[in-house]
Amino acid sequence: MSAGAKFVGGAALGGLAVGAKVGLTEAANMEQYRNTLEVVMKDTKKAGKTFQWAVKFANKTPFDTGEVVEATTKLTSYGAATPARP
Repeated sequence: MSAGAKFVGGAALGGLAVGAKVGLTEAANMEQYRNTLEVVMKDTKKAGKTFQWAVKFANKTPFDTGEVVEATTKLTSYGAATPARP
């Protein structure tokens, strides 16, 4: 195998590893936000609906899903009403 092929293969594996780490970090953050909502709202079903609303809202807008879910979680913990929680 040539040195160039080894470099390309190594670079591809390195990129894959970085992508996997970012994906796992994002998933862990989402799980943490959902758990926080469940604790703050004291209702698993309402927390799930609020979480789903935040994800759907983020998908319809140019905002990042993580940022919208984080903001929704913070607002809910401060007692502010969200569209999913009147």
